[in-house]
Amino acid sequence: MNTAEMSKFDFDTHWFNRVWTEGDPAAVDEMIAPDAVIGGIGNSENFGPEALKVSQRSLLARIENVKFTILRVIEDGDWAAILWSMAATSKLTGSPVASTGTIFAEIRNGQFIGGYNHFDSFGLYQDMGLLPKDMIPRLFEGKSLV
Repeated sequence: MNTAEMSKFDFDTHWFNRVWTEGDPAAVDEMIAPDAVIGGIGNSENFGPEALKVSQRSLLARIENVKFTILRVIEDGDWAAILWSMAATSKLTGSPVASTGTIFAEIRNGQFIGGYNHFDSFGLYQDMGLLPKDMIPRLFEGKSLV
């Protein structure tokens, strides 16, 4: 099926499978408009296809057995709010890792046109052994991590 003919749920499922489970960088070029404006990833307010492919390579170098689950999609015209969860295995430790997130995306003609992302990066990096497990309580108590 052509991505332009897919429901938002099917499009988002296809996106996560191709980009993250299969690790296919061509899917990024196919499914994100070249001039898409995407925010919420790092400190960038305009995170386009090339930057996403760098992030894809970087994250997939550290995790494997990636499985995304779409928990909810709410549609409003070209816009969709997507709630997702991810489970994988850390290549660094062999331990399970998990994250959850949301995407508010404008999807038109089978491509992301724009949107905003949010995901639990702290939890993911803690699971990967890259951040201390007690990081959040320490920060809330005003304690330094360094």
